[in-house]
Amino acid sequence: MGTAFSESDARQARYWYEKRLYTWGPATLNTGVTPIFTALNWNAHPDSPDWEAVLTDIWVTQNAGVQLSWTADERSYNQGASQGFTDAAPSNVGRLRVKARAMQLLSLTANNSSGANINNFQINYAIAMRHLALTDRLFLGKVPNAADLAAAKALGGLQKIKDLVAKGTSPVSFKKQMDAIMANQLIGDDPHGGLLHITASATTLGTPFSVIPVSEGVEFVVVRGIAIPGATAITLCNDRDEDQSYLQINGAAFAQTNPDTPWPVWAPAMRTSQFRAAAGATLGGVPLDLWVQKYRFSNVLKVRFGLTAGVPEETIQKVITGLA
Repeated sequence: MGTAFSESDARQARYWYEKRLYTWGPATLNTGVTPIFTALNWNAHPDSPDWEAVLTDIWVTQNAGVQLSWTADERSYNQGASQGFTDAAPSNVGRLRVKARAMQLLSLTANNSSGANINNFQINYAIAMRHLALTDRLFLGKVPNAADLAAAKALGGLQKIKDLVAKGTSPVSFKKQMDAIMANQLIGDDPHGGLLHITASATTLGTPFSVIPVSEGVEFVVVRGIAIPGATAITLCNDRDEDQSYLQINGAAFAQTNPDTPWPVWAPAMRTSQFRAAAGATLGGVPLDLWVQKYRFSNVLKVRFGLTAGVPEETIQKVITGLA
């Protein structure tokens, strides 16, 4: 059935920005309230948080008798699963655009009030983890940490940075950061991705079918999207660096018929990224589309990935404060 977002997943984030996809179902959705996930307390110091978790998208079976509810810190949201005519959504799964930002608590539940259990119900959702800089913490009304204060002092003082936040020039939007920094560092698509046809069985989960090499310290790889066009009943796993099954996805939950619009993820790796798959019975020729790209490290990106050796001190300070 895939895996559910948890506190341990949130604590596993380490590379500035990460986005993971989770699959619930297809399964029977019983009447009443069904918890989909709950994660809390991933920041060791809530008054000065390091990571923000964001529920970014939900893809759900369309049914007027089901209501989704999610909580992000002190804010709660209710949204009916029915989004109009179900024939407008491929395979009866519609997308809800969500941006629920949290630093202490994030949860999702489904309330089936239809009066009967619903078979083959599915919920897929994406969770992004974003590392916060000093300007983010100031914008959110949080307390600077010791590294923030040291970096701010070296760049002219904390008040100078507070003034930038008050003016609205900081923090820089995440989209602008991605457009300005990531696009310039793109090497291109990695040939280990693309459209593949794999074999999956009860014995194949321990054998990678695609291993993506990375020149450590020079470049990094990012899994950007995944499509399983046939919605085949496989378990797909992506291992990155030391994290086994960093992504674990139920292929049967993918009502994805157009590989040009894969399910979005952002799974970075500095040393290695590989894929494994398994199935209850032997399946051959399973179609799978992986969108994988490689990027070259800039000094700013090195710091964001925790690599500071040889990077000018001013660059390190600017990244900590959010000015770079």
